[in-house]
Amino acid sequence: MRPSLKKTGGRFAFVKEFLSRELPEAVMYIPEATYLAWVDMSKCLPNGTDLPDFFANKAGVLLEGGNALFVGNAAGYIRLNLAMPRSIIETGLQRMADAIRKRAKCHVIHQLCYNQRKDMTLTIKRSTSCFFCSAVLNQA
Repeated sequence: MRPSLKKTGGRFAFVKEFLSRELPEAVMYIPEATYLAWVDMSKCLPNGTDLPDFFANKAGVLLEGGNALFVGNAAGYIRLNLAMPRSIIETGLQRMADAIRKRAKCHVIHQLCYNQRKDMTLTIKRSTSCFFCSAVLNQA
């Protein structure tokens, strides 16, 4: 049974407000006749990122998206199904935002270490694992 737009309309506004606050680089327009939200994440993660794979493995959120599923014209986009309780949508969005922030932090650490050492030897706490690339970060 297809949910009515009346029931999902508030969820679109919630998602748009959440993205504006937590991931301002993400772009979403509220559609007129669907319960599916298309979100442009191209400014949130590097080009070429497999978005469904990233969010599944780094945030525990299963999404539809990417060129493989949508005939080569959806690079950088994800599709959110808003026909579910708002609490589930909020949990998923928060996990996604956290994963993007952790990935950005890891990238900055790698870049600083690369620029400092030129050999990618990372100099932070012993036995810490990198969130994004799974490299073991050892104390020098």
